[in-house]
Amino acid sequence: MPLKRYSDTAPVIWIVLCILLIYSVFNAVRHYDHSPYNDLRNRVVGARLMAAGQSPYFYKWQNGDPETWLDPFEKQNQVVNGNTVTPVTLFLFSGLNPVHFSNTQWLWVVVSFAFFLMSLELIRRLIFQYKKPEHGFLIPALLLAAAGWKMHLYSGQIYIVYSFLLLLFFYEYALKKFYAAGFIALLLVAMRPPFLLLFLPLFVVKFQRSMLWGSLMALIMLALVHFFWIPIHNWTDYFNSMRIHALEIPGQIPEIPVNTVVPANPEGIGFDHIAQEKYLAALSPDILSVQKVLPKSGFCAQTFVLPFLLLLVYLLLFAVTAKRKPLKQMDVTGLLLFGFALYILSEYFLPAPRFTYNVVQWLFPLGVLVSGRRLYPGWRLYLLLTGLLLNIIKLPFIPDSYSVGELLMLAAIVVYMAEPEKTGENKRPVSKFASTL
Repeated sequence: MPLKRYSDTAPVIWIVLCILLIYSVFNAVRHYDHSPYNDLRNRVVGARLMAAGQSPYFYKWQNGDPETWLDPFEKQNQVVNGNTVTPVTLFLFSGLNPVHFSNTQWLWVVVSFAFFLMSLELIRRLIFQYKKPEHGFLIPALLLAAAGWKMHLYSGQIYIVYSFLLLLFFYEYALKKFYAAGFIALLLVAMRPPFLLLFLPLFVVKFQRSMLWGSLMALIMLALVHFFWIPIHNWTDYFNSMRIHALEIPGQIPEIPVNTVVPANPEGIGFDHIAQEKYLAALSPDILSVQKVLPKSGFCAQTFVLPFLLLLVYLLLFAVTAKRKPLKQMDVTGLLLFGFALYILSEYFLPAPRFTYNVVQWLFPLGVLVSGRRLYPGWRLYLLLTGLLLNIIKLPFIPDSYSVGELLMLAAIVVYMAEPEKTGENKRPVSKFASTL
């Protein structure tokens, strides 16, 4: 696709991006030795267990087992281990099975930065595709300085891969390659089932037969992968473990006795997990979720409670949205933002804590927003930027500022998704620079 030539202000954009990137790389290098990469270790061990025919969700390491199967951050006194990703996601990690974990750590840092930069490139192309001001590119790029991105690197999380695939879906859809978009959508749902909520509004309102065929092809491909490499009982274990997690987190299931002695240096690597977990907790507290608001509560453990509360929130969202614009009148940007609101709200009601690295997935709605809406100066834009800045700078006088920032960003996209494409707060922008946002 031929891209629009850069304007005279393009060098400023690239200079700011380089500063953000240098800052982010500097932090990653500076904290490399202190970073536990606990989530990365969990995924790699899960992939190794699945390849060896063990349950990646219920396996408990015993003395005499290979140290490559040991996750030193796992709570040995719980029924399930710490693995919460689907078998499809674990299969994608299987390429790292033979790699020594000391090499996997720095390799995953490089991969994470690569996916972030590829995501920004997709946003840049989408901005030109939809003929929007290129300065908007800097809004999602600011996530490079967010506390959530630092936490994402230090723990070795995978949300940046999800964000890239979501943006790739939007990019293929924008080019009217509906077959490819449908294929990517089904793959994402297999990697993280709640993404079904994100795609549902677009699939229903803007139904494309080609997208359905693309999803069916992805389903056939995944069926073949499962036939040869992923035994179906792993999915049964996955859903059973999620149910047990929902009860273990509020303390509804008693702890099990521990009879193993965990080596201090599995694979020859020193995992001072107590010190490293304290280090992570100081850097990044948990953020908004029902489990944070009602910790250790049997109320949340009741099977009907969380779905019922989520349904009430969904009804409120539908009511607010319908008053401004019915779903059937929304454009693609509005439907994707609405779908993301459904998805992120479902995260708040999952029976698991959330941490600042969850904010990295906001790269997708920010990319959709800057390419699908012209962001005029006004309270909507300032609401969005304030939320984003609260995820970069922790203000001591704002309690739980990361959660407050995420809620402000959510409020902003709810407002923007119901707006027609060419409306704005201020028909006469206050400055030449502001007119480009």
